[in-house]
Amino acid sequence: MGKPLSFEFAFDIINLWNSPERGFMSDRDLWVIYYYLEAVDVIQQSVNLPGYQNQSKDAIQMAVARLKLEFQNIMTGVTNATKGPSSTNPSLCSTTMSSSASDDTTTSYEINIVSPNSPSTAGAISRLSCIAKRMNLAGYVCECFEVYKCVRMGFLENSLKQLGIEKLSTRDTLGLFLEEFKKKIDQLIQAAEVCYWILFSSEIKFCSQIFDGIEHDSCFHETIKDAEIQLMNFAEALITSHRSPDKLFKFLDLSKGLSNAWVLLDAANFWWAKRPEGAPVLCLNDKIGEVVRAILSDFEKSVAYELSTISEPGGTIHFLTKYVIDYVNHMVSYKNVLSDFIVSNPSLTFGDLVIPDLEFAQLEGRAQTLALHFVMIIVVLRFKLEEKSKCYKDATLGHLFMANNLHYIVQVIRKSPELEEMIGEEYMNKLSENYLRQAISNYQSATCEQMLYCLRDEEEGLRLKSVCFSSRGTFRRRVMSFNAAFEKTRSTQAGWVVQHLELREELCLSIVEKVIPAYASFLERFKKRMEGRKYPYIKFSVEDLQTLIIKDFLRTL
Repeated sequence: MGKPLSFEFAFDIINLWNSPERGFMSDRDLWVIYYYLEAVDVIQQSVNLPGYQNQSKDAIQMAVARLKLEFQNIMTGVTNATKGPSSTNPSLCSTTMSSSASDDTTTSYEINIVSPNSPSTAGAISRLSCIAKRMNLAGYVCECFEVYKCVRMGFLENSLKQLGIEKLSTRDTLGLFLEEFKKKIDQLIQAAEVCYWILFSSEIKFCSQIFDGIEHDSCFHETIKDAEIQLMNFAEALITSHRSPDKLFKFLDLSKGLSNAWVLLDAANFWWAKRPEGAPVLCLNDKIGEVVRAILSDFEKSVAYELSTISEPGGTIHFLTKYVIDYVNHMVSYKNVLSDFIVSNPSLTFGDLVIPDLEFAQLEGRAQTLALHFVMIIVVLRFKLEEKSKCYKDATLGHLFMANNLHYIVQVIRKSPELEEMIGEEYMNKLSENYLRQAISNYQSATCEQMLYCLRDEEEGLRLKSVCFSSRGTFRRRVMSFNAAFEKTRSTQAGWVVQHLELREELCLSIVEKVIPAYASFLERFKKRMEGRKYPYIKFSVEDLQTLIIKDFLRTL
């Protein structure tokens, strides 16, 4: 340590640097600014000494003005350093963060933040802290706060722009196409994670190091306030945009992203995360919840009020079935966040469509609220499919349409263990064992009715043995009627579609189970009267008939 400075020499040093034309001490050798700080200490220690009070006050005013300039110069230098690549700047550290903005995309990005471990940055922070302490003793630390806020707010604003967060109003969002909307949601999720987990958390460390031992909470809050408000305004503009079912999953992504960003910060035990006024992120999540509930309600109504009467060619799966069940299946992957938002049971009335309470009797008290919504959507869908099945002129095709669509619903649910668990075994059995079985049975009966009529056993019904097959002409008419009925059914159903091979096999076998035994019995009853003759109008053997049913009835895509 050198000899302590005299008051007069300390005053001369401060007076020497009173002119802005002198440039910045912080741009010169380190001993220059530390020599100046030592002079400030001497003046501050002399402020209450008799004979030095007036000169001390004048010197302190000059020192405050100079230290403010130096503080600004150092702050600007450190802040500007973060704009360069970390590979060429030793005062930076690079933080790589992965953000899952959606289910199928993961974006990695690199953020440069000030590294307190590098010699140059550590020195700058030390000098800033030394200046802040002198300014605090002089009662002017608020001047440092103002400089800090001005410089760092500009840095945060620039960082938000780089993350794609700019001013956005609700009016601006009205013209966004869906893909543009999704892109902005992804940008928002990434920006929230970067801001809360990297920028804001590193900012609080930076601020605390500079103002160590000084109450600086308000300085930090005011520094990040504008950036946080801009982030929230950007989010709110998207949240209050025109809502549609297509946007639901991006809103849920946003909720997860915001919550995850906040949880990370809270887990780090930053005092800022526990501020009494609450977090804007959490308030924003409440608004997302309102939008999610509204979109789910709109979706349920859109299913109930869907009025298309276009019959799917060949009785295949209706586009509404695919859309609704795939949508529900997709919602399952968001069940945790959805369960937080969906807390009321579904409505059972949609205009003229009233869902019977019986549909939910087995689930009452045992299913989650979200699960009840899923079941209700499937119930409404089934009612709509029944309406659409009546649009087919051929009732048999209507039954096939129901079997196709119900089978698709059951298959999608069975392939998703989470969805199947939510729907519950009781309703799944009702769906597959009652409704699907009934549709298959209806198809079987309608398909076989005319063929079985040709093969009916009048002898059993009327006990008139002299009437049944009393002539070869009667038998011939019966066989030819059967042939015509079979060929017509075969020709018609060759163009009908069953998407799943498993269902097609089941439907064809149901026809075989009905027709083949009746046809075999029909031929057997007549064998006794054939007297060894051959009848050319018997076109099919029992084996050939079975093969044709399995081979030619229905087709798969």
